[in-house]
Amino acid sequence: MELLLGQKVLHGGNEVATGSLHGVIGVYFSAHWCGPCRSFTPQFRKVYERAKLKGKAFEVVFVSSDHDENSFKEYFSTMPWHAVPFADRSRQQQLSSLFQVRGIPFLGLLDAKGQVLDWNARSKVMEPGFISTLPRSVDLKAVELPQPCGPVAILIRYFGKEFEIECEPSEGWEMLRMQIYSMTEVPPEQMKLFGLGLDAGLLDDSVPLGCAIARAWGAQKGTGLKSANVAADARKASSSYNDEHIGQHHHSGTMDSKSAWCSRSDDKRPWYQMDLGEVKDVAGVILAARADNPQWVTRFKISTAASEDGTWQLVDDGREFDGPTFLSLSRAVFHCSCKARFVRVEPSSYKSHCSLRADVLLASEAGAADQLPTIVVLGNFSAGDPFEAASEVKSNANVMLQEQYLAMLQAKLSSLPPKLQNQVSALQTVQRYENRQLQCQACWYMT
Repeated sequence: MELLLGQKVLHGGNEVATGSLHGVIGVYFSAHWCGPCRSFTPQFRKVYERAKLKGKAFEVVFVSSDHDENSFKEYFSTMPWHAVPFADRSRQQQLSSLFQVRGIPFLGLLDAKGQVLDWNARSKVMEPGFISTLPRSVDLKAVELPQPCGPVAILIRYFGKEFEIECEPSEGWEMLRMQIYSMTEVPPEQMKLFGLGLDAGLLDDSVPLGCAIARAWGAQKGTGLKSANVAADARKASSSYNDEHIGQHHHSGTMDSKSAWCSRSDDKRPWYQMDLGEVKDVAGVILAARADNPQWVTRFKISTAASEDGTWQLVDDGREFDGPTFLSLSRAVFHCSCKARFVRVEPSSYKSHCSLRADVLLASEAGAADQLPTIVVLGNFSAGDPFEAASEVKSNANVMLQEQYLAMLQAKLSSLPPKLQNQVSALQTVQRYENRQLQCQACWYMT
């Protein structure tokens, strides 16, 4: 790739290593003076931003045909991707010759090794199904992880039940599916598998099973740490929905709460604080979605202090952590252990409403076992499928079943426009049906 694009490319006002580009790379020939280019670029930008929003490994490198550097800078400032430095005119000519560019706008596609995937993809990228053909960044990262050696334990969750199995990663996905079939009786060709550290979407069996398990280990890292179990009356918040007091419905953020803490809708800088009573070794926090509604924090920061009126310090230099997801309704996050008495969660984005349940994770003795890598199994919607079961599900299985519904919803919703996603985001809508079979059919119909 460096041979084609050079050692460095521009991104915003900075230079970045060309080797950092991964997945599918679009080489975009365009210019500010070109009317068709100015019409095509905003449309192409929408495709690029949708691909990024879906976690796709798609990069674009702008190759300018502008007459001067000021025009290049003005035009490049409207683009969210990379560019070949304008001063490198010889490289622009080499790339134009390679792709046999006869007019602009022009777009070619490369893989991360510099092999040409498509000599002229301008029309292709505007097709509705283009984004679905792109690889996911999370899958490419998984391939780079070292694979485990020898058998590993995996937790299988299916229709309200859990099974622990031992699999040999080197035997691959087909053997794993057969093991799952022996327990669930879902035929391998009908299985839909989710999880293994993946926030959304089906597992991709083109990724080596060992790498997918290694990704799951990373996601579960530290889940064996000790929970502080901060008492309800040792918690505060910037606000609470309906101005409720600690312990009431919308101000009950303990992990075993039947609801959650929910901020006021007009709270622009919400925070949720936990008091450990004394200075302790804080290793992180664990966050969970609201228990009675599909609402959760998607991004947040953590800050700590030795005293409530002391100096608050953001951990990991202000790093933003990922919150819970459809497939992982609780998530532990970690940073280097620090001494603190007060811990604050500072949400920056959320799903539906700023709601969370939380606790502090304390550094524990070495050897605490992390949670097992987990796979959620769904079957096709066909005769005998659990989602079309007419009989009522036992109450102690309802939580697991809801998580499976949410997993399926996420898989379906990931390819729909935001407007349609909003229409089916609330599981409560499905639950209004009294008949379980109608619930399942409604879930299928809406997605």
